[in-house]
Amino acid sequence: MDGSLAATGTDPKVTAQEPAPGSRADQGAVVSLKFAEDTIAATSPAVQESSLVQKIKAQFPGYPVVVSVASVDSRVSYWSGLGGSSVTQLVAVAPGVYEAYNPAVPDLNLYVDSGPVMGDCILIKATFPDRGSTCWDGVRAGSDEPK
Repeated sequence: MDGSLAATGTDPKVTAQEPAPGSRADQGAVVSLKFAEDTIAATSPAVQESSLVQKIKAQFPGYPVVVSVASVDSRVSYWSGLGGSSVTQLVAVAPGVYEAYNPAVPDLNLYVDSGPVMGDCILIKATFPDRGSTCWDGVRAGSDEPK
């Protein structure tokens, strides 16, 4: 089942569900609904990853990942705090390449696909050539990033 129900002419009455009402289900998780007359299992549809996300994950296992500003090159941490910004976390979209992390946007793949990046000039030019960026030579992966 694709996560939707076909209209039957009557509103189906849900008598039980797993996970419990009001709780979150991870993407791709099985959600079981028990109806007055039948039980249906539905799987939320998987989100298709962009070719850039697939490339990053294949080339740099463990990325993208949320890291502490304190764990990155001082040039990046200084730049991310300019203007009185209270940024304490970044998304490492590739080794030594970052975007400011917004906890309201937890899907890290979105950071790979859009937004201005900062970090190593060569990697940015090779991987994110059409994005706005601030870069420096020789920015290396920070201590919170995969080895």
